[in-house]
Amino acid sequence: MYLKSVRGIMNKLLKKSTPGGQAYVAEFKRGSIFNKMDHLACFTGGMLALGTHLIKDYGPDRADHLKAAEELAETCYKMYTQQPTGIAPEIVEFRGGTDMSSSPRSAYYLLRPEAVETFMYLWRVTKKQKYRDWAWDVFIHIDKWCKVDGGGYSGLRNVGFVPPQKDDLQQSFWFAETLKYLYIIFSDDDLLDFDKWVMNTEAHPLKIRKRDPADVWDKKDVKQREKDKALSIDERLRKYQEQFERRANRGDNRGATQPQPQPQPDQPKNAKDEGTTEWLREQERLIRESRERHAQWQREQDAKYEAEDAETQRLKRLQQQR
Repeated sequence: MYLKSVRGIMNKLLKKSTPGGQAYVAEFKRGSIFNKMDHLACFTGGMLALGTHLIKDYGPDRADHLKAAEELAETCYKMYTQQPTGIAPEIVEFRGGTDMSSSPRSAYYLLRPEAVETFMYLWRVTKKQKYRDWAWDVFIHIDKWCKVDGGGYSGLRNVGFVPPQKDDLQQSFWFAETLKYLYIIFSDDDLLDFDKWVMNTEAHPLKIRKRDPADVWDKKDVKQREKDKALSIDERLRKYQEQFERRANRGDNRGATQPQPQPQPDQPKNAKDEGTTEWLREQERLIRESRERHAQWQREQDAKYEAEDAETQRLKRLQQQR
């Protein structure tokens, strides 16, 4: 499943800009390709690098995927070096497939971890000193512009201005992820052996379980597992989906010991269905209200960004006049 997904990314979303040849993962939305990359997408290089390290029967794509990981890491580093502050914006654009540029609307920085995460994994996999150097360079600029005199670190409103204005917000992932990845990249490998530990999406290390799950299955499940090995990934997924839907339709909670509740004598037979329908209506109402609140918030953010854009242009004009 992983390799199939990665091949899809490589074939459909991995692009290179002109004339600089900057590799980036484009965004696919509503059936269209958008030539932009969020800082969030910088994790992709680390994902590819870790995959080439952990999957033993990777096949002939290993070298291409590791090369793509390194090229994406270089683009993410340039997201930092091309800004006056040396700190990356939230989003960069590759308009018409050209080299990266950024907009004042998305020029803020939230102490994000994804770039140094990729540097960490590539250091472990390749042992190329440049990944430690890049990580240190990123940290030096974060420490210079984001550190608060009274303690802690703050995000920035616009990384295109020196000195930048702080947003007075310290994200929790600054501790959970960004600093943790920086600590790991400059530590010995035995601090966290990636053959024994896996990091989840929030950088929490989880011990890799070596025991075969079949050890706790019953004989029927073991036999079925052996049969399933002959099926393709798509066939297995389709089969599991059908099994899930069958259990859901008949209310079968496997392993449950509690008996299913029976209708009371003075209740109509469809009382449970009516209750379910009422619950669904309530959920739909809550979802509508949540969407309305989000839409209102989005309108407020758009107005805020438009005001900030106008202020940015005004400051640029003042700088030019000086």
